[in-house]
Amino acid sequence: MKDDIDWISDAIRTPGHWPNEGEFLRRCDEVFGELELRGELVPFQADGVTLVTVMRNEERMVPAFFDHYRSLGVRAFHIIDNGSVDRTAAMVKAQENTTLWYTEASFRAAACGCMWAGGIVRRHGLGTWVLHVDADEFLVYPGMERHGINALTAALDRRGQSRCSAPMIDMYADDRQLPGGSIQPADQAGAAGLAPWASVQELIGRYPYYDSAARGGYRLEDRGHGALGFQGGARLRLQAQAGWKAECAIGKTPLARWNERTAYGNIHMPWPFHENPRRLQAALLHFKLTDGLPAKIAEALAHRQYAFQSEEYRKMAELMRAKRLEHIFHPLISIRYESPDTLVADGLIEAFPEFREV
Repeated sequence: MKDDIDWISDAIRTPGHWPNEGEFLRRCDEVFGELELRGELVPFQADGVTLVTVMRNEERMVPAFFDHYRSLGVRAFHIIDNGSVDRTAAMVKAQENTTLWYTEASFRAAACGCMWAGGIVRRHGLGTWVLHVDADEFLVYPGMERHGINALTAALDRRGQSRCSAPMIDMYADDRQLPGGSIQPADQAGAAGLAPWASVQELIGRYPYYDSAARGGYRLEDRGHGALGFQGGARLRLQAQAGWKAECAIGKTPLARWNERTAYGNIHMPWPFHENPRRLQAALLHFKLTDGLPAKIAEALAHRQYAFQSEEYRKMAELMRAKRLEHIFHPLISIRYESPDTLVADGLIEAFPEFREV
């Protein structure tokens, strides 16, 4: 069996061909057997978007997550709970139009959950639009206030696109106003810091800043044969400031109309590569650099189920020990997010002309 995460590298080295495509898809079908259905099976939406995600100990994000995606018009959810020990499973099961799957199998061996998601969609959702995001990622796009996600997929259909690419935008606080800095352990954040987030507006209110594209720090990489990588944001900047070789992949393709060949062998560049648009038309507001980060780091390092032996979390743990996460805000680079139009004006994503007011 191939390494936990490095499934897609052979496709980058082999023009127009992925020697392990069949093996990966077979594995998706096999690991579907690791999932236990708990409750009602909600059908995938033939005329809408179905959201699929893996959660583990995400009770703080559950209310805001469902509130946001319901506000966009998502009407069906398939949530895979990977052995949570908090209230995640109970909170998800209480949601309407939601299928709860449960497994204690290896997240890492399932390509960081991508195989579980693939197994579900291949069994129940081929031919439909699927939104594949993490619990701390909130999709935004220009015109979303007036045009729901079905209007977005209709616009993509008219353009002949079967996918929509979106960078993860690391959101963070203005630590100049926070005693102790931007990232505080939950036990120092106070009881209010432990309460579940009710809405994405509440999260944005607490963590309203991101690294501006217009002021530098982002780069698009052509990895060959149609595979594009996007690097940048606050985590990359912090790594560079620490003197490391800075790498932080933030490009994703979270929205796709799945077919028999769709394969998220790598969450950042699903196969086939030629279906991934060479344009950024949406974004994922990413709330990782929050007061919950210390607990997430501790769990990730103990659980050891993330990519490359939880390398990203090991880097963040080193940054925290060096006190480099106390002051993320930068007066020359940080910009306040107001709406998706902020990202358009900053040059990070493009607007949909058909969504503009006449």
